[in-house]
Amino acid sequence: MTLLAAPLWIAGLWFSLFSREGERFRLLGWMYVVPLLLFVAAKGRGYYLQPAYPMLYAAGAVWGERRLQALSPAWKNVGRTAAWLALAADVVLVSALFLPIAPIGSRWFHWASGINGDLREEIGWPELVREVARIRDSLAEQDRAHLGILGTNYGEAGAVNLYGTEYGLPRAIGRALRLDDEAERKLLAVAEQPLQDIIVLMRDTGMRNGRELYRMRIEHIDWNNRVIFNPSSKTKKGRRFIPMSDRVLDILLVRCAGRKEGWVFPSRHKGKHITGGLVNKQWVKARTKAGLPEGLVLYCARHDFGTYVLQKTGNIAAVMNTMGHSDVKTAMVYQHPELNLVREAINARSLAGNSGHVLGHRSERPN
Repeated sequence: MTLLAAPLWIAGLWFSLFSREGERFRLLGWMYVVPLLLFVAAKGRGYYLQPAYPMLYAAGAVWGERRLQALSPAWKNVGRTAAWLALAADVVLVSALFLPIAPIGSRWFHWASGINGDLREEIGWPELVREVARIRDSLAEQDRAHLGILGTNYGEAGAVNLYGTEYGLPRAIGRALRLDDEAERKLLAVAEQPLQDIIVLMRDTGMRNGRELYRMRIEHIDWNNRVIFNPSSKTKKGRRFIPMSDRVLDILLVRCAGRKEGWVFPSRHKGKHITGGLVNKQWVKARTKAGLPEGLVLYCARHDFGTYVLQKTGNIAAVMNTMGHSDVKTAMVYQHPELNLVREAINARSLAGNSGHVLGHRSERPN
């Protein structure tokens, strides 16, 4: 959808919502308007509504053709010529902006990529996979047998899966970014409430935000045994007891002070709990201020919990039970095989250097 095509889809929207001729298409018009308002409120991406525009273009074409029929032959030809020229220019403009046809590094490319940042994401993937293969080849034979490739976003994982067969690479393990200690520190410095508490609670409990955390009730907190009872969730395994860390206990004591029942996170609307709308707005704002990547979503806090617990305990059953997983394959992704490779590489360097001393500091924070 561009400025040149805007008159056509606006005409289609008017035809669907207001014209007598388009009365039977009212629902199609509202199917555009309602999602548009929701995406604006939630700060959704511009392309989310793209599938709706062909429908509006078609409706606008019907409306325009009927208007042309009422004109004289001369004006009818002018109108059709103008419409075709505008649409042809629109095709050229869209192609120049969104198709990967501009020579890399040219002024055209810099202009197009300044408007459409996705063009920059189409460069360098074969080189990235070639470098991954080079690193793989530099490993000892016994390490290659247990090699795992972690893609921190879908672009990296997709590149390895697409080009990696040429180098004999295994398929990448696609994972979301981790909301680790450093990311938490940056976020808590700029986040508002209730997002501040939600970040800590998700990292320390592994609870799902929408299905579990926002619906937590005071009656389900066992203060004496320091556990939270989650009565329902995504799967049957979601009905479970969740241990409370010191941080979780402190936050819940403050939030529930003076109350014995009700939502832990009540909404401004009486009798309701908070929903993702408010929290998502706070999240996007805080993530931007903290300078963190767009790929980092709030749900990454749950992934970080699973990764940390599995690394520290080695008990995959405990991870499954605490997080409400019913399939062991789901919990296995928290192993993060790249950590073992890094550890082994550093150990090998230390042995080769024979430095004669041991680093004794620890950088992790208690959870």
